[in-house]
Amino acid sequence: MTETLLEKALKRAVARERILEWAEAAGCSDSSALDDLVHDVMSSKASDINNHGVPGQVKFLLAEGVSEAEIQETLGGD
Repeated sequence: MTETLLEKALKRAVARERILEWAEAAGCSDSSALDDLVHDVMSSKASDINNHGVPGQVKFLLAEGVSEAEIQETLGGD
């Protein structure tokens, strides 16, 4: 059986709550503890996006709220 989007979201929410409860109980309040892991994950995602060329990059940038004008300016357009 394939998980629905709702089921996947629920699993992530439950996992997030478990981890946050564990971190609080363990006294883990230093957010820098996860810095390297976050950087590694995002670097991998950026590499995947960049490997899809300009179409993939534009799709990502627009989804992140970057303006059309800023994208065109960065590409060297007017």
